[in-house]
Amino acid sequence: MPVITLRRGIDSGVEASRLDTLRSTAELAGCTPAELRSLLPYVDEVTVPAGTRIAVRGETSNQFVIVAEGRLRAGSPDYGWHTLLSGETAGWAAMWEMAANDETVIAETEVRLLVMGHAQFRAIKAIAQRPVPTERILRSHAVAL
Repeated sequence: MPVITLRRGIDSGVEASRLDTLRSTAELAGCTPAELRSLLPYVDEVTVPAGTRIAVRGETSNQFVIVAEGRLRAGSPDYGWHTLLSGETAGWAAMWEMAANDETVIAETEVRLLVMGHAQFRAIKAIAQRPVPTERILRSHAVAL
């Protein structure tokens, strides 16, 4: 059974690292430093081993993840696969819309992630912009139907 490490709480080094990771995401690029700092209490940090499944295409999304370190593989056999690196995310549109995951996401290496569940994600909705529908988002809605 894989060991998953969860770190909660904020010390200055951890806070700075998490803030840098939040700042590096395209989805949060329009947020001010104060807005990003306001998200810190709502972000959990987990470390998962290679091979851990983070999300399954077609299943209801239950988390938004940001890669802090390591690599994730995301996609599906139908639409192809791509790699997510530090600062890249999975689950943004699905969490925003409370929809199905549009991709399966698997840890390629041991990976450190910042994670937000539905209750935590509401803090993002208060400060960030709603995602613009894309072909990928529209596909995820079709999968949910």
